[in-house]
Parts: sequence; C-alpha cells; structure tokens
Amino acid sequence: MGFHLKKKHVIDRIFPFAVFFVFMVSSLWVSLLVANVYESTVNMENSNYESRTALSYIAEKIHQEDENGGISIGIFDGHVSLIIKKVYEEKSYFTYIYEEKGELRELFVQDGVQATAEDGRKIMEIHDLKMEEITDGVFRFSCVLEDGKEPGIVVTTLSK
Repeated sequence: MGFHLKKKHVIDRIFPFAVFFVFMVSSLWVSLLVANVYESTVNMENSNYESRTALSYIAEKIHQEDENGGISIGIFDGHVSLIIKKVYEEKSYFTYIYEEKGELRELFVQDGVQATAEDGRKIMEIHDLKMEEITDGVFRFSCVLEDGKEPGIVVTTLSK
C-alpha cells in the first residue's frame, strides 16, 4: 500500500492558530462583559439594600415607640430629625433619628440634657435623608441613591 502525502500549505498551519486566537479574544471579551454586568448589579443591590434598610429601620422605630402622639419631626442641633418622646417613671426622654455627615444616627437622651448631633450612635451610611410630616400622624421618609433614584416610605402612627 502506498501512502500518498499531501503537501501542506501555510494556511493549513496558520488556520488552527487563528481559530484559537479568535476563541481566546472572544472568551476574554465575554468575561469582561460579564464582570462589568455583575459589578453594576452588585452596586445597585447594595444601594437599594442600604436605602431599604434605613427606611425600614425608621418605620420600625415609629411602630415600636408610637404612644400618645409622641412622634414628630423637628430640628435637633441643626438637623431635621424624627423625634420620639417617651415617658419613663415620670421623666421625659427623647430619641432623635437624623442624618449627620452621611450617616443615619440615633440619640436617646433625657429631657434637659445637653447633647449634640455628633453624640448620636451611628446606625448606617445613608445619603440625603428627607423627612416630612404630610398630615397629623402621617410621615414620609426618603433618601437619594447613588444613581439619583429616591425611594421612599410613608408611615402612619396609630395615635394621631
């Protein structure tokens, strides 16, 4: 039996390398695209998580402490604040919830005690917290996300 050998052209040697190169470039491009999509999704979820958590925290505080119309919005140390008044053993105490330097803070003090906004306990990072009393006992809270969206929540107190 005679074997017949074909003469190979240059293209026969270059073609496998060209296909491999195209495959590698395509794989790299798809990997970079997927990484970019993943990063933007994680950033969006983190931003939404922070705003939902902060707004849920405020709503829960209102629901826990709602007694005899003791919830209002006012000014504490130059900051618009949610003010919750409670009476324990015939002494008045105030809880202030406000934004200070990009942080949601909470401060619990007895009436008459001097305190500043920096004395509050940091709850979490938050951006541009807005709060308003729509009507008696109905409050609206919102914060601005990094992408410019402004999710909000409306909370109604039981005692008006």
